[in-house]
Amino acid sequence: MKKNLKAVLLCGIFISSSLVAFANDNDKELPNEPIENGFYMNEGCTKVDSITCYGFEGFSFVHTVTNDMLAYDQITYAFAVGSEEKSTFELNYMEIVEGRIFNAVVGKQQVIRIPLYGYHDNHEYTKYKNTLTGAHYIVRITGSIITGYKEKWDEATQSIKKTPIYKNTEILQERIPLTNRKHLKRSFLSYIPVIGFFVPVKKAPNAVKSNDCYPCEGKKPEIFTFDPSKY
Repeated sequence: MKKNLKAVLLCGIFISSSLVAFANDNDKELPNEPIENGFYMNEGCTKVDSITCYGFEGFSFVHTVTNDMLAYDQITYAFAVGSEEKSTFELNYMEIVEGRIFNAVVGKQQVIRIPLYGYHDNHEYTKYKNTLTGAHYIVRITGSIITGYKEKWDEATQSIKKTPIYKNTEILQERIPLTNRKHLKRSFLSYIPVIGFFVPVKKAPNAVKSNDCYPCEGKKPEIFTFDPSKY
């Protein structure tokens, strides 16, 4: 009888220990799923494949940082809004970051977030009829390696100036379609003459912020923010 009682007690202790261990495992936070390259709203909370409404906030491009990216002498981020097929762009600019700076700032990061700045209406309105449909927000990342130098005499400094020669490689290119856009109609009276040229008077209305336009569901991920315009 004593042996049976001892066995029951030992079994009870084993079951209790297992339940405690199971409860402790459930208390642990599950690891976050890996973040994919692409376009996000709410500073990385909501991944989007197309833009259909424009009352959003925190528009960003998220990408991984590879060892190959850290080996370039220059990293160039190019941003454009418009239609490549129709060769019409409403926004087209680039930011160049020296490789040593890029390496020092993001070298230890696996994933980084690039803020995407737009117009006050978030590109909902366009004055170009041919980009009313078929327009995209485009991001290109290019890596450049110095292959040599070009020498030229500089009269200002009375010395030979060396200019680096780069070999460029496209690292990645991503685009997202802009739909449900509106045409900003402008007549001749919408412009006023200023010293030989015309300045537009009519402006697109500000985007109306909406909690229904790509809401953040769940917890915002912690992603390192890298703004290339600051370097």
